Amino acid sequence: MRPFRLQRSIPLALLLVSALWACRAFEAPPPAEVGLWPDAAGSTRNETLSQLIDEGWQGYLRAHPEFASYLGDARFNGQLTNRTPEAKEARRAELWTLQERFKALDQGKLDDEDGLSARLFGELIQQELDELQRGLDEWSVDPLGGPQAELLARAVDQPARTSHEREQLLERWSNMALVIRRLGDAHRRGLSRGQVAPAVLVDKTIAQIDRILATPYWDSPLLVAAAAGGRWVPLGNGETETLAAIASREYGDGRKQDLLRRVNQRFLRGELRALGTRILIPAAGDALEPDERGRFLGAVYDRIELEIYPALAFYRSLLEREIRPVARSDEKAGLVWLPGGAALYAELARHHTGLPKTPQEIHAYGLGRLDAIQREMVQLAGRLWGTGDFAALRSKVESDPALYFQSGAEILASAQSALRRAELAVPAVFRDLPAARCLVTEIPAHEAPDSTTAYYQPPSLERGLPGRYYVNTFAPTTRPRYEAEALAFHEAVPGHHTQIAIAAERGDLPAFRRHLGSTAYVEGWALYAEELADELGLYSDDLQRLGKLSYQAWRAARLVVDTGLHNDGWSRAQAIGFMRDHTLLSQANIENEVDRYIAWPGQALAYELGAAELKKLRATAKASLGASFSLADFHREVLRHGALPLPLLGEQVDRWIQRR
Repeated sequence: MRPFRLQRSIPLALLLVSALWACRAFEAPPPAEVGLWPDAAGSTRNETLSQLIDEGWQGYLRAHPEFASYLGDARFNGQLTNRTPEAKEARRAELWTLQERFKALDQGKLDDEDGLSARLFGELIQQELDELQRGLDEWSVDPLGGPQAELLARAVDQPARTSHEREQLLERWSNMALVIRRLGDAHRRGLSRGQVAPAVLVDKTIAQIDRILATPYWDSPLLVAAAAGGRWVPLGNGETETLAAIASREYGDGRKQDLLRRVNQRFLRGELRALGTRILIPAAGDALEPDERGRFLGAVYDRIELEIYPALAFYRSLLEREIRPVARSDEKAGLVWLPGGAALYAELARHHTGLPKTPQEIHAYGLGRLDAIQREMVQLAGRLWGTGDFAALRSKVESDPALYFQSGAEILASAQSALRRAELAVPAVFRDLPAARCLVTEIPAHEAPDSTTAYYQPPSLERGLPGRYYVNTFAPTTRPRYEAEALAFHEAVPGHHTQIAIAAERGDLPAFRRHLGSTAYVEGWALYAEELADELGLYSDDLQRLGKLSYQAWRAARLVVDTGLHNDGWSRAQAIGFMRDHTLLSQANIENEVDRYIAWPGQALAYELGAAELKKLRATAKASLGASFSLADFHREVLRHGALPLPLLGEQVDRWIQRR
C-alpha cells in the first residue's frame, strides 16, 4: 500500500510519497504526543489488534516523516526518511517484530472488519520489508522523484507558523542537504552490485540541477517557504527611492519603506543589492512581526545559499564523474539488462498491480486492448473529420490549432465547467459523497514549466484543507482542448477526489486505511471514473469523447511499453516509436512518458489493469444480482473500505453479492 499524496498525477500521484534517499544518522524519535492520533485504530473492536495498529501506525509515521508532515503531524517536521544502511536495518528489525506479533494474533476470532484490517496491515508490513530488500534507492537516479525534483514539494509542504515550526523547517532543509550528499555512498553501493541508472535519467537529472543552480539564490522559488503568501516585486537601483516608491504603491504611505527594509534585511545587503534582487511584500495580516519575518527569510536564504545549492552542485559532479560514464545506454534502458532484473521486474509488476499476472500476460493484454481502442478512435474521428486511419487522425490533431487552448484562462474555465457538471451529476449514482470540497487551482508559475498537465491534492481533515485539482496553464497553445474533460473527471470528480476524500472521511476506519492505499485501486478508480462520466452524459461532445479514448489508448500503450522495456529488452527508441504509432500524445510528452516508465518500473501498469478489474467486478455483480443490482450500492461497497488491494476488494464485493 502507498500513501495518498499530493503528487503529480503523472500522473503523481501521485501520487504518492516515496522517499528514496539517505538521511543523517538515525535518531530516536520523540515520544508520541498524547491525543495526536486518538483514532489511529478507528472503530477496531479487538483490543489487541487495536493496540497493534496504533503502534504500527505511529512507527510508520516515524519512519516516513514527510508523510507525517503532510497529514499535519508535526512531531517529525525536522526529519526526513532515513535510508542509511544502519537505519534500514533498524527499521527491518522493528517491522519483523511487529510482523511476528501480528502472526501471533488469532485472526479466526476477529469479525469481518477487524479481520480485513489485520490482513491489510500485515500486507503493509510485508510491502515495506520488500521495498527495503529491493534497495532501489541505492542506484536510482530519478528526474521525477529525486531530491532535485522534490525540493519545491518539501518547501511548501510544511507549516512555518510558530517559532518551533520554523526551526523544524530549517532543520529539514539542512537534512535535505545531507541527504543529497549521502547519495554518493548509496550509488556506490549500487555500482558494487552492477546496478546503475540509465544514461537518459542521469542526463535529465543533471539538466534539472543545472536549471536550479542557474537561478540566483535571491530569485529561487524555494524562498516560497518563507514568504507566507507574500508577493515578490523587483527592486531597482537607488534603494531609498525605490523602497519609498514601492511603499507608496503598496501601502499608500512611503514611510512604510522602513517596514520593507526590516522584512527584506537579508536582501538589501550591499553584495546582493549590487546584483539586483526582489523584495517581499508581506501578506496582509502577516502573523510575524517585520523583523521576525526578515530573520526567517534570511535563514531560509542562507540554507539555500550555503547548504542546498552546494549539495546539489556536489551531487551533479558525482553524477557526471562517477555515474554517467558507466550508465546504461538507451539500448539497455530497462531492468532486464541488470543482474536479476527480469525477476525484479516481475516482482514490481505484482507489487504495483496486486495481481498475479506475468509481464508476458500484461504485454499481450495491452496489445489487444490498444487495438480495440484504436478502432474506436478511428471510427469517432471519421465522424468528426472524415479521417480514415490512425495516421490521418494523428496528423489532424497535430496540425489544427483550433484543437488547442489559446489562454490559461480558457484552461481554468474548462476545468471549472467540467468539475461543476460532474458535481451535479454524481448524486444519481453514489449513496455517499465527500463533505470536502474540490477546488480548481492553477499550478504555481515557478513550478509549471517542469510540471505535469494536472494533478490532485487530497484534502486534509487534520489540517482543514480542501481537495485541489491543479491544472497547468503554462504554454496553453500546447495543451489539447479535447483531453480537458477526461482529465478533470480523472483527477477530481468522480475520480480521485471522490474516492480519496470518501476514504479520508471514514472516521471508523483505521488511519492507515484512510490515508494509505493500493496504487492499482486508486488509479484504477480514476480511469473507471473517466468511463463513468460518459455513462452520466458528462462529455460535452464527440471531440471530448475522443479525448477520453486518447487517454485510454495512452494507458493501454503503457502496458506494452513498460513490459517491453523492462522484460523484453526494448530500446528507448523502440518504446518511443511504439507510443508515437499508437497514441495521440505529443512527441515531447511521449519522450517524458517513456522516461517515466524507465525511472519507475511497473507503476504505470496499475492504471489500466486496476480499471479493468473494477469493471469486471461491476459486470459480475450486475450479472449475479440482475434486476436488484444498484450502481449506487455497488459504488458504496467499492468505496467504503478504503483503497484495497484488488484481490481483497474482489472478496468484499463477492461477500456483498452473497448478502444481497
